[in-house]
Amino acid sequence: MVKITIITPVFNGESTLEKCIESVASQSYSNIEHIIVDGESIDNSLNIIKAFALVFKQIKFISEPDLGIYDAMNKGIKLASGDWILFLGSDDYLVNSLIIETVFADLSNTPYDFIYGNVIFGNSGKVYAGQFEKMQLMRKNICHQSIFYQKRLFQSIGGFNLEYKTLADLDLNVKVFFGKYKIKYLNLVISYYSTEGFSSVKNQMNANERFKIVENAKRNFNLLSWIEFWLFFVKSRIYKYLGDKK
Repeated sequence: MVKITIITPVFNGESTLEKCIESVASQSYSNIEHIIVDGESIDNSLNIIKAFALVFKQIKFISEPDLGIYDAMNKGIKLASGDWILFLGSDDYLVNSLIIETVFADLSNTPYDFIYGNVIFGNSGKVYAGQFEKMQLMRKNICHQSIFYQKRLFQSIGGFNLEYKTLADLDLNVKVFFGKYKIKYLNLVISYYSTEGFSSVKNQMNANERFKIVENAKRNFNLLSWIEFWLFFVKSRIYKYLGDKK
């Protein structure tokens, strides 16, 4: 029975944190640890964490200043003792109490390095985003709330690059998809993804970081990757044109 580590970074998340923690604590799968990395919240977040930790022994937590969400996630990776790691924001929550058991009931999942499914955007009911081809990462990302990473993957790639303030998870995912890693898609909703938190930020920094990540990826393209890139580019232009004509 493989061990699953769920890492939750939080800063001033008192309004949503309980629902997040309860969604993990209610899982039918028993071999889970929940690591909560608090950035010295000034609201009631730490008291909420402490209260849950008294009841649920799988909860571990630290509270100290950090350099942002990806620094907190890197701290969680260092503390993790699980075979697999899932990152769940303090304003996100798992879709139901059976989801971890459902994902890992099939032992054929274990030879993989990276398993991912879907998320639901908040209360919209909209499912995002299906199976990805690696070229899709050139324009949109897989939500980390739907990804299970083998812990050993971080030993070869490293943690999240703190050079990126909003898209370090995209940088990591691109390295996985363009590396020699075993990836599996599951047509399952893993979690509800908040559209209000840090990960939903869309600004110039986000655009600049995406451009830099894509350019770095293109430097490592082989001939097949370049062909895939241009085919994907042409296909997306055609779809856009047909959409504009409607």
